[in-house]
Amino acid sequence: MKNTWMTFGLATLLAQSAVAEPETKIGEVNGVVSMEAESYTSQSGYARYANGDASGAAVMRADGADNSSLNFQFTVQQAGTWYVWIRAYATADVNNGYRLGLDNAVLGEIYLKKIGWSWLPEWLNGESHASPVTITLTAGSHVLKILKRKIENPLIDKIVLTRTAEAPTGYGPAPTGLVPAALAISPASAAIPFGGATGRRIAVAANVPWTATASAAWIRIVSGAAGATNGTVTYNVAANTGGARSGTLAVSGGGLTRVFTISQSAATILTLAPASTWAPGAGANGRQISIVANATWTATIDDPWISVASFAWGPATTKMTFDVLPNAGRAFRTGTVTVSGGGLVRTHKVNQWPRPTHPRVSADGDVDGDFEADVAVFHPASGTWNLLFSTGARATLHFGWSETLPVPADYDGDGMADFAVYHPATGNWHFFYSSGGARTIQFGWRETVPVPGDYDGDGKADLAVYHPAEGRWYFLCSAAGRYSVKWGWSTTVPVPADYDGDGATDVGVYHPATGNWSILPSSFPAIGPIQVQWGWSEAVPVPADYNGDGKADFAVFHRATGNWHVSYSGGGTATQQFGWQSTVPVPADYDGDGAADWAVYHPATGDWHVLKSTTGGIRVQNWGWSTATPTLLYPLIHAWFDLP
Repeated sequence: MKNTWMTFGLATLLAQSAVAEPETKIGEVNGVVSMEAESYTSQSGYARYANGDASGAAVMRADGADNSSLNFQFTVQQAGTWYVWIRAYATADVNNGYRLGLDNAVLGEIYLKKIGWSWLPEWLNGESHASPVTITLTAGSHVLKILKRKIENPLIDKIVLTRTAEAPTGYGPAPTGLVPAALAISPASAAIPFGGATGRRIAVAANVPWTATASAAWIRIVSGAAGATNGTVTYNVAANTGGARSGTLAVSGGGLTRVFTISQSAATILTLAPASTWAPGAGANGRQISIVANATWTATIDDPWISVASFAWGPATTKMTFDVLPNAGRAFRTGTVTVSGGGLVRTHKVNQWPRPTHPRVSADGDVDGDFEADVAVFHPASGTWNLLFSTGARATLHFGWSETLPVPADYDGDGMADFAVYHPATGNWHFFYSSGGARTIQFGWRETVPVPGDYDGDGKADLAVYHPAEGRWYFLCSAAGRYSVKWGWSTTVPVPADYDGDGATDVGVYHPATGNWSILPSSFPAIGPIQVQWGWSEAVPVPADYNGDGKADFAVFHRATGNWHVSYSGGGTATQQFGWQSTVPVPADYDGDGAADWAVYHPATGDWHVLKSTTGGIRVQNWGWSTATPTLLYPLIHAWFDLP
């Protein structure tokens, strides 16, 4: 019987077989593949029959349904054109056809000679076929299929593939035998550094189809995830950010699995915190760097004005303490602490401001930069500043309005206090700089109290507010940026000052009900929190550096008696009666000796009374009136909290 068939794949590269692979398969020997029909790989609907005329004394016949299939898996080393010879027997004129398939494709239909054994088909594609059947193979494994055509079932004896066009004779060549599946990889393992690797390769030697899979997401196969014969698996390993780890690449095929082991070292950890330090021109001691590392490291400092004081070694973190010497020059300078280890380098930047223009000036009151705090009041109704300088000169400046509060400080770092007001309703700060220019910054809200100070020690006053309801401080620092600290509670009063003498304003609160002071030094943790009991419910806090040692002292003023009570930072106490019930304490360095003077302001008369720390003499100056407010910080805080 004859029929038209689809183009017989004589020169087409065909798809790989999807048939399950056996442990062994028939292989090529010197350009020949020879297979007995009864040595099939798998079959469906075919039966084996003994036959004395068959090369192996047995044949296969399709006795099953139309989809009966006889499958032969084989391997070849040589790619290219192969000739297909099938010794078959047509038992009748109408029983002489079958279909031929290769891998996942059906090639076409073959019709045999009418009666008798033959290696060549009689009909192919509806015409007499003078040339043998050819197929194109790649090196590797393939599956040849003999498929039932309609109800026909000729006898199949032997299948031979050759590289030459010469047809077999007789029983054809002896079977080429079973070739064991082979699968090997090289190398068997790899050690990868913590930083990862790309383009690593594994050589695969195989005579079976195979696939490669990774056991972990950090191992990624970039090419060669599958192959039919020899090949290469290329993979990348991601950087490791944790501890040492291992994973595998498994190459599987032909019932075999080869495992490639990948070991990756732990990530080298080397961190410094903080990343930088700001030191005042006067220098600073006890500044710290926290060093976290899992490798040996060394620290080097190339700047002689930075010196290491100590190391505190811990199980995970090392604290390095260093000192910054005073800056004798008038230029900003930067130094570096370099820590190296495990192939990593980390740096800590040390920034230091130049020495102050007037190093002894109070942060509170020197407007003209002559070392001495100036007498100044603010008139809310008109937004007017009235100044009486220590030289005797006078000045009036309109800057602010009735809803603003005076918050003068040295915001531009030129050694002179700048004019500034805070608007509680909007949280806006308005500045008029002594160095020139004006600016507005929003920082705070109606329920916050302005508490400016040089909190980062860079020589410039920073914006800061205290929120009594939550006892939290909020900062907008010129060097350190934005941050907040919880320090205090609803019944405490903010008392910022430089208690540790490092040139930076410290966070502190005073509890009027108990007279307790709680200070969080800027040098923390080198200096721990300070807790002091000094005062009582009727006393108002007035911290300042009364003895000129560079550190603010704990002090209170008792309005009922006019007594000042001071607990000095270096030890010792003092009590001095100076003032009376209707006066407001306004301590500052009015005589320029580096120590704050006891001073009071009498709103009813506008008189200022100053007890000079240099001579013990008393200065009385009339400057103000009942509706004017001293511009120093503590009268503002006292008024805000309605302290006695």
